[in-house]
Amino acid sequence: MPSNARLAEGTTFVVKLGKALSSISARPGDRFEGVLDDPVVVEQQTLLARGTQVSGRVLDAKRGGGPQNPGYLRITLMSVRNGTKTILIDTSSIFVKAGSHERTGMQSTQESAGESAPTSGRSEVVFTPERRLTFRLAQPVDLQ
Repeated sequence: MPSNARLAEGTTFVVKLGKALSSISARPGDRFEGVLDDPVVVEQQTLLARGTQVSGRVLDAKRGGGPQNPGYLRITLMSVRNGTKTILIDTSSIFVKAGSHERTGMQSTQESAGESAPTSGRSEVVFTPERRLTFRLAQPVDLQ
């Protein structure tokens, strides 16, 4: 690894979840696990390989109550595993409301990745392990 192993603000993390995450069962504060589906490459050097473990947290979740009261999920990444070291990260969050396939802005330093998600029915959000989710670093981070 290069001695200047630093990831800039805006660096993307393309993640696949370890198991499904749903607005039916998720609660704020719940943690989830996943892996990088694309390597993180800076100046032609792979700093984080495909398959690197990541951990995230549910920021907000609501179970749907029918078409007029759709469920939603807001998730973010908290850490990435670099060898034997766990590195805390601050990323954008992904906010998806059931039935919505539009980009949704947020009122904080975190931005929505604008992900739409397949729904189970019309009032729930489900992120399946096959789904690629894209997060962006909100602050630079050193990987050492």
